[in-house]
Amino acid sequence: MTGWDITPSGVYQVLNKTREQADGLAEEVSSYDAHLRSAAEAAGTLVFGAGAAGAKGGAGGATAPGGPVAAALGEFSQHTADNLLFLVARTGKSVAGAAEATTAYDRGLTEMAANAQHAALSAPDLEQFKAETARRQDGDGK
Repeated sequence: MTGWDITPSGVYQVLNKTREQADGLAEEVSSYDAHLRSAAEAAGTLVFGAGAAGAKGGAGGATAPGGPVAAALGEFSQHTADNLLFLVARTGKSVAGAAEATTAYDRGLTEMAANAQHAALSAPDLEQFKAETARRQDGDGK
């Protein structure tokens, strides 16, 4: 007895559903910065000494770049972007590891299945994930 009692077809069904949801999460995370930037722009600006909306108040008469809400959203984005990317990377690594372990189990390779399961538990390399994502977005596809 190996201690494993799974139904591979059931695992694959769950993994396919999980991949679909993870793809949606990845899309949302990729547009995260744009959403926050849009919210910051919509929050308006503070222009000291201006009498009307749209008045010039920045350096050289330019419109001020943003107010406290925009600044807070910018800081929030900077401090949370990597956490969200890690969530996407962690999900991908977990799904891939579960699929690899299940395939090995289905072939009777329980030691390989255990190794795949163990490897999937380690934290993903976020810098490597960022580099791979950038390559895919550049059209490299590797």
